[in-house]
Amino acid sequence: FPGPDFLNGIALFDSPLSFDELNTKLKDIETQMGRTAEDKKAGIVRIDIDIIIYNGEKYKDDYKRPYFQPLLISIATKKI
Repeated sequence: FPGPDFLNGIALFDSPLSFDELNTKLKDIETQMGRTAEDKKAGIVRIDIDIIIYNGEKYKDDYKRPYFQPLLISIATKKI
């Protein structure tokens, strides 16, 4: 990533919301935290919340990125 360093995180949770409802809520959080379309076009990452897998279906390929692998391993090895 050519921009400034930023923190990556991953969460695993159940939700009663549909994919679209959950995605809308997450995008609302991004907006509330100052993310704008202009920043996205400029490659500025203030916050980026994505749904990678929902109900077992993959929606984004971010899980293939090198920075994602340690996060995925850490959450997969936690006792739930």
